[in-house]
Amino acid sequence: MAPRVTVPKERTPINYNSREVINAKTYLEQHKIPEIIQQLTTMLFYIQPENPKKFLIDKLIHIKEKKLDAYTYFTEENLKALFKIFDVTEKGYISTKQYLCAMNDIGVKNINETPEGSQFNAISCDVFVKEGIAGLNQKFSSSS
Repeated sequence: MAPRVTVPKERTPINYNSREVINAKTYLEQHKIPEIIQQLTTMLFYIQPENPKKFLIDKLIHIKEKKLDAYTYFTEENLKALFKIFDVTEKGYISTKQYLCAMNDIGVKNINETPEGSQFNAISCDVFVKEGIAGLNQKFSSSS
């Protein structure tokens, strides 16, 4: 007896202009789902918790209980931890390039490209946290 061969069904191409797709896109934008996913994924990448599923569940429960906005996913504590990852030599500052990379990674759109210390290529943790919080506040207040 010959082996049974299953022929895959042909997929219908996605019509990106269909009402369903537009409704889905609108829903995602209204609820800031892409930003939430980006923030949580970035936190996982930088913090690397031992149990990522528990970390995500705990983070979402915390956000729900405190009724926090999306930008508060990255707390001051999280930003300080992120800074330490970039400050591998523990000098107490990071380069402007590292700062710009980190701001981009956490989703800040209008990055202050010349924060205090940039003239010396030395961004302190305090400046990093201040700029991170300001950038995230601006991002999420302007996309409401």
